[in-house]
Order: sequence, then structure tokens, then C-alpha cells
Amino acid sequence: MAEMLPEYRFDYRKAKPNRFAARSLGLSKADYATSILKAGFGSIPFAGPILTELVNDFIPGQRTDRLVAFVRELDARLTELTKEKFAAHSRTPAGADLIEEGLWMAARALTDERRKAIANLLVRSLTAEELQYAQSKKLLQLLNELQDPEIVMLRYFYLLEEGDHRASDFYDLHEAILEPDMSAIGSSEEEVDRGALYEAHKSTFRRLGLTQPRSDADLNWLGRMLIRYIGID
Repeated sequence: MAEMLPEYRFDYRKAKPNRFAARSLGLSKADYATSILKAGFGSIPFAGPILTELVNDFIPGQRTDRLVAFVRELDARLTELTKEKFAAHSRTPAGADLIEEGLWMAARALTDERRKAIANLLVRSLTAEELQYAQSKKLLQLLNELQDPEIVMLRYFYLLEEGDHRASDFYDLHEAILEPDMSAIGSSEEEVDRGALYEAHKSTFRRLGLTQPRSDADLNWLGRMLIRYIGID
């Protein structure tokens, strides 16, 4: 019989800070919830201290670094001709909401490529002559639904459809992602895994409505518009 692990129970009545004291110190609801979470972690012997360190230091620091990198990306894309329009749109309720959504996504973005895509989308949206809020919001939501390999695949499909001369170099750069189905008999387990993921990525395009009916590689207008907004970088 497998050895039973000890059960750890966290008594919130003893560990949570006084709610009124928290208010008097100016703590937000998020701060209050985080303090309870940290207290709960403290009752778990091994994983608890590790997760407490993550919540205290690593995760906030990582998010700060990502946001700084993201704002640099935004700034690099603004020109003297577009700064005024960007500032004006950003100060509207709709523009501020798009900025907030973009910052939230950037704080969670693990790669420079994703931060660049978010920055491209926001700059294009907020420097337009007229802000198309619903359209830009939808494109942000679609981008948030896509994993990095799926963005690579969509960009490649777009380049092929456009007959863009960069398609060959783009393929070479991302060959590990863009290789076709490798699930034939005799393939290694790793190749079969890659083929399964490739098919799963294409099913995401159909689910999000980015490809033509009964197709997983021919982009429709929405799919092409998303790529125009996030760019090929």
C-alpha cells in the first residue's frame, strides 16, 4: 500500500490579517487576498516557501521587466506624425481600455515576439485617424487566444498567400514549428508529438474563425487582418 502523505490544513481564522487593519493600512482587495495566500503557502513544507518567494519577488519583478520592455516597444513604433494621435486616443475611455488590455497581456508575455505583436496591434489601432474600438478589442482577444507557435504559423500562411519573398527565409527560421505532419508509420515519438501539436494548432485557427470554411491554412479576411495588425516581425 502506498504511503499516505500527511494532510496539511490551513486555518484561515488564525492566519488571515484583520480585515479592518488591512483597510486602515490602505491595502487593496488584491493585497489582502495575496497576504492570505502567502499565509496559506507557509503551512506547506517544501513547495510553500518556493511559491512564497515567487509571489513576493520573482513574479512581480518579471512582470515589471516585461512591462518596461513592452513600453519600449511601443515608444519605438511611434513617430512625430503619430505621437499626437496616439496620445489623444489613449486618453479616451475606449483607448484607455485597449491600453489596459495590452498591458495585462504584455505583463504575461514570455517572449519578445509576443510583446512586439501586442505593441504593433496597439500602435496601429491608436494611431488611426478614427479609433475602431470594437475591432481592435476583438483583435487583442484573438491574439491573446493564440500561442506563439500559432502566431508563427499564421504569419507563414499569410506570407505564402501574399507570394511574399520572405516566406522561404521565414520557414527556415521557424522550421521546427512549420514542418508538416510527421505522424507517418515509422516516425519517432518526438516526430509524432510534433505532428499532433501541429494539427492542434490548426484546429485553433478553425475554432477562432481565422481560416476559410473547411480549411486550416487558407486565411479568411479576419485572419489576414490580424496579421496586418500584428505584423510579420
